Formats: sequence, structure tokens, C-alpha cells
Amino acid sequence: MDLGEFMTFEQEWAELRAASAARTGIVTVGGATFTVQQDAGTPPSVVTTATTPTSVSVTWTYAPTVHHYEVWRFSASGSSMMGSPTTKSFTDTTASPNTAYIYKVRAVAANGSMSGFASDYTHTYSLTDASLSGIPIRAVHVTELRSVINELRPLAGLPPISFTDPVLSGATAKRIHITELRDAIAELRSALLMPSYVFSSLAPDSAILAATTQEIRDALR
Repeated sequence: MDLGEFMTFEQEWAELRAASAARTGIVTVGGATFTVQQDAGTPPSVVTTATTPTSVSVTWTYAPTVHHYEVWRFSASGSSMMGSPTTKSFTDTTASPNTAYIYKVRAVAANGSMSGFASDYTHTYSLTDASLSGIPIRAVHVTELRSVINELRPLAGLPPISFTDPVLSGATAKRIHITELRDAIAELRSALLMPSYVFSSLAPDSAILAATTQEIRDALR
């Protein structure tokens, strides 16, 4: 992705955040002037799951009564509002295989006021070896995770990561190969205002294990 694309996504994020921020306006009624404050509501809590290579389930929780919700999708090919459901779920059946996505949801009240956005990410990649249990971890398992992360990061206004040992085939497995992935995910979640993902502890001389790699898969869903 070139710098122009990166700046476009950054501007889109800024515009969406501004649209749901608290706003103050002045109105005049019967010759009297009033200042009206519209508070930005609490964002919904969003969970996205790729159920097939072309379908993504988006669900959320939100307590206040609202008129409808807006569901937005970001990918390397652009962004758009995908739907305005009145229930707390939405299925995107227009996803593409082998693609990373960020989804954003906000609530819209009958008077037009809006909550803040809440975000989650997912991907539709078919990763090598669906189950890692009981098999040796190979370079391709880590390389695929690097690719997903670096596709997601620009969508959140972050630059791609330059990973240690860009070509892992034939390289010695190192602890930093895992910690870099964890750190990149932590930064991504912070940029999207998502809660931290809690990884298991990693010993200083830890090898790259199936369970360790599966955790990163789970963190990227």
C-alpha cells in the first residue's frame, strides 16, 4: 500500500470519529438563544467472525434504545457502510476470500444523534494446517500471520511492520518472531480502541510452539 492509500484511510478514520463525537450547537427559539450539547454515546461492543471465506458475522451489544445501527467495513480496496440494521447483528455476505477487514459499528437514535464507533477485525484467509495441535510449527505458519497483520494495520492508520528475518524459510526460529507479532497486534488493538488481548507468558528462551502460534491466530480470528 502506498502513502496515498495510507493517508486516505487515515482521513476516513478521522471523519468517522468526528461524525460520532460530542457536538455543541446554538439554536434560537422565540428570540431566545440556547446552546445545545449533543453527547457522543458509549460505543457498542463489537465481535466479528469470518464464518466462511465470503461471509462475516458482525454482532454487538448495546443497552440504550436506538432507531438503527450503522455497520461500516474497511479493507485494502476501500471502505463503505454495509448496512443499517435495527437488530444487534449483521451478516456481510460480500466478503472476499483471503482478505483482512475492519468493521465499525455505531448506534443512531431517532433524533439523529449517534454513539461513538466500536471496532473489531477479522480475516478470510485459509491458513495452512487448520489445527496446529501436535504438528511442528513451520515458517509458513508465522509468515501467514505476518501477512494478515500487515494488511490490517494500514486500515487502522498504522504503518506495516518490518519484521526480523523477512524470509523465514531456512531461518532459525527466534523468540522475537513471536514477540513482534504480539506487539503488532497490541498496537493494532490500541489504535482501534479495543481491549488488550491477554497472551500467555513467554519464557526468555521459549521455542515457537504450536500453542503459542495458535494464540496469535486466535487474537487475529
